[in-house]
Amino acid sequence: MRLSPLDPLGYQFKLALGYGLMLTGSYVEALEWVDQSLHDRSTFPPAIRVKIALLGYLGRCEEAGRWISLLKEDPARTIASYIIFGTKFLSPRTLGVLVEGLRRAGVVEE
Repeated sequence: MRLSPLDPLGYQFKLALGYGLMLTGSYVEALEWVDQSLHDRSTFPPAIRVKIALLGYLGRCEEAGRWISLLKEDPARTIASYIIFGTKFLSPRTLGVLVEGLRRAGVVEE
C-alpha cells in the first residue's frame, strides 16, 4: 500500500488487514482499517459486514443496527444466508469469528 497509495483496489487490501486484525482480537485497530476501506468504497458489502461484526464485538450494537439496515438488499443479510455465502470464500475459523460478531451485533438468524 505504501508503494501504490492510489491503487484503485486499495480498499480490498485495507479490508484484508481488518480481517486479520479481527481474527487476532484487535477489534479497535481492525475497525480503523475497515473504516478506511469504507471511506474508499462506502458500499462495499464485505467491509460493511466486517464492520457490523466488529461493532458487535465492541458492544456497539446501536451503531451496528444502522449498518445492518444497509444490508436489506444483500442476499447474505441473515446469519443463515451468510453462512451459506461465506463458506464459499472464508475458512471455517474466519467464518466462525465473523458470524459470532454478526450475532453479537444483532443480525437476525433467518
